[in-house]
Amino acid sequence: MEKLRKIIQQLNAKDFTQIKSALEKNSSEKFLQVLIAYRDDHNTDEVIRENIGCSEGAFYVLRSRLLVKIQELLLENNDAHKTNFLQDSTTLTQYLYEYPRETAVTILHQLEKIYINNDTPQELINVYSALKKTHYHSDKYYYYSQLYNKHIAYTVALEKAEDVLLNFNRTLANYFFSRTKSDAELLVVLKKEIRNIYSLNQSHRFELIKNFILIQCQLFTSIGQTDEQDVEILIKRCQQLVDNYLEDKQIKYYALVVDYFWLEYYFKTDQLKKASNYFEIVNKKRKTWLLLGSYCMAFKFLFTKPQLLYKLNKTDELKEEDILVDNYDFYTTITLKFCKAITNIYHKNIDRSIDILNELIRDISLHHFFHLEIEIKLTLAYLYINQNKYEKADRFLKSLTRKIGVDRKEDYQNALKFMELLGVLMEGKSVVNKDEAQQVLEQFKLDNLPEREILCFLQPEIESYIKLIYTVQSDKTLK
Repeated sequence: MEKLRKIIQQLNAKDFTQIKSALEKNSSEKFLQVLIAYRDDHNTDEVIRENIGCSEGAFYVLRSRLLVKIQELLLENNDAHKTNFLQDSTTLTQYLYEYPRETAVTILHQLEKIYINNDTPQELINVYSALKKTHYHSDKYYYYSQLYNKHIAYTVALEKAEDVLLNFNRTLANYFFSRTKSDAELLVVLKKEIRNIYSLNQSHRFELIKNFILIQCQLFTSIGQTDEQDVEILIKRCQQLVDNYLEDKQIKYYALVVDYFWLEYYFKTDQLKKASNYFEIVNKKRKTWLLLGSYCMAFKFLFTKPQLLYKLNKTDELKEEDILVDNYDFYTTITLKFCKAITNIYHKNIDRSIDILNELIRDISLHHFFHLEIEIKLTLAYLYINQNKYEKADRFLKSLTRKIGVDRKEDYQNALKFMELLGVLMEGKSVVNKDEAQQVLEQFKLDNLPEREILCFLQPEIESYIKLIYTVQSDKTLK
């Protein structure tokens, strides 16, 4: 193996000493013997093989493994393995011109293996660019040129896939607030697009992006899923992928998103103990969680959190917090304010909640977000009833009744039923018919289907309020 001999003889004194010390430390005696023997140009392969006492086949394997070890140690001893080093292809090129050619190529091949395993095409582009230059006068120039072009195309495709995911998450957020057919149709188109991209570029990064889209369609929409795998299978596959590519620079962010999907899945299927475990994982990252809006509909966590904590009897853990958010992300900033109001409802800070919701209505236009408008205004109406401010509540209810009656009456039977419940609460004023209120509330729950689901966060509060009113009235009757 003439290549190994050349590399060893071209090693500078510092690299040779460090490699020799590493082999001595690991008690790699045969590797060490070959290293020292090849350093001397007078030793033949036959003499070396006889001295270490191994067959010709074993000697070949020994030299191959020694070459791998030298590649790894050279990479470790030089700057080429550092992240910031390869961000500049010019720096890598200059590095090549300052080292013996065989040594430089050896390091590049080791980098190639690492980046292939980690699916980092941007870094591979720089490596293949350098390998093209080192093989300009050999028959491998065309080979490395093709690899360079392939990874340029791969990187462009990956950027396209990430753009599709961004577009999907933005459309999903819009759908979450509007429930319009046009958004639902666009989500279907984007699903088809990511499948087409994945069919041409099947790597773990593309598969994760594809699965993130399919998973969210099942978790957060009621759009037809007849041709897809079950959501649990998709999440398990994502879990497997992130576990297999731990050295990928972005995988820790993908891994957190997968944990979040487990949380939403177990919460949706009412497996509260399992949901609680994943909630703890995501909640530990709550300071920066909302910045992951490019990977998933991250703000949905803010709606799930109070509902889960209520079911776990842990609402005391809810509090207003300063968390990082992209101020250009319209959907997340709205959700953050809305969920601060929800937190105050759970803590009985009704005035504070009313102020936040009124401020939200003043600051944004709800014209294109009818679903969100229903949730905000029905929440406000309930809070005003809670404070016996019936005229203000009635104003919101009449406004919504007109809007729903115009063209979306069939879509929002649940909202109409909830308004009927609020009407029962207002009509009674001093004496509320608990049985009637409870009956209307149960009907609201039946009408509150997933595709138009509203006010899930408010249901526990409503039930508690009805029970409280009835208890107070009973006490007055006994007196």
